[in-house]
Amino acid sequence: MQFICLDAARKSYAAMAEGHADLCFLAVDPDREKEVAFSTPYVHIEGVYAAPVNSAFASADDVDRDGVRIGVKKGSAYDLYLSRTLRHATRRPHSSSVNS
Repeated sequence: MQFICLDAARKSYAAMAEGHADLCFLAVDPDREKEVAFSTPYVHIEGVYAAPVNSAFASADDVDRDGVRIGVKKGSAYDLYLSRTLRHATRRPHSSSVNS
């Protein structure tokens, strides 16, 4: 067995899709389910919004509003989920850091 370590889920998925890896570790995503078979989950991860302590965001329901910008790693499970579910807030996907 050989592990290939990549810095993003989308890169891991691409490596598998292009035949460079036999499998990859991902979050279940309905769009990807059209092309790959997912096992049963081996871990459950809670996704949360993190905001400054003095923020007006008290719950997840407060986030999906016009003018709200959400930073997220491009192609991550969080990005894929937010792209399907947000109706008013804007995703700000970045490939690795805010400066890139």
